[in-house]
Amino acid sequence: MLDVRSNGTISAEQVERAIREDTCLVTVMYANNEIGSIQPVSEIGAVCRGKGVTFHTDAVQAAALEEACAHMAENTKKVSALRNRLITGLSQIPDAVLNGDPENQLPGNVNFSF
Repeated sequence: MLDVRSNGTISAEQVERAIREDTCLVTVMYANNEIGSIQPVSEIGAVCRGKGVTFHTDAVQAAALEEACAHMAENTKKVSALRNRLITGLSQIPDAVLNGDPENQLPGNVNFSF
């Protein structure tokens, strides 16, 4: 395991220095889901290819962002409809109060007080 820099990333040079003769796999999280740092996977992959070491990257957070951006309008419409349906249902509960602006709200956010 390599120590990350203060910005949460590692360098291809760090990976190259860490590869030993018995290294068979290097795996790196492409985009960190907590702090958002993006690793230089192209450069790390090139180092691994040059050393003959298998390279694996967990790119789910990057793949999720790409998917979300590609379908943002469609997803916003779908999630907003679900939000509105939930609000309608929860509003039927006696003494339920929707918190926040009923007109200008995030698609995936509902907050009620009971």
